[in-house]
Amino acid sequence: MFDIEISGSDKARTEAALKDAADKLLANTVIENYAIEVNAEDQGMAEVSNELIYEILKVLQRDVGEVKSSIGDVKTELNALRGHMISLQQDVHNIYGILGRHDLHLERIERRLELNDAPNLT
Repeated sequence: MFDIEISGSDKARTEAALKDAADKLLANTVIENYAIEVNAEDQGMAEVSNELIYEILKVLQRDVGEVKSSIGDVKTELNALRGHMISLQQDVHNIYGILGRHDLHLERIERRLELNDAPNLT
């Protein structure tokens, strides 16, 4: 959320200029939305220059760019974590396979030992 305080003489003109600037700056309405609220002060609004709006919008655009860049970094890290998770799942699956084979070998050994432990009647 961005709060922008601008002084201007004409409330309607200020609101229209901000709406136009926000429409141009916030191009992706799927992930970005905005609301404009203009509050007039009792002492009156001072003139809002196009340069002031431009400077504010440049700062907003830079901040949105940084957020998008950060989102890209998070997506990259998430994909790396997914890769590690898949690798761990494969390792666990391999461990279960090895344990299953060892279990079969152990059963064979136990059967042989039981035959060898049988009392000799001779």
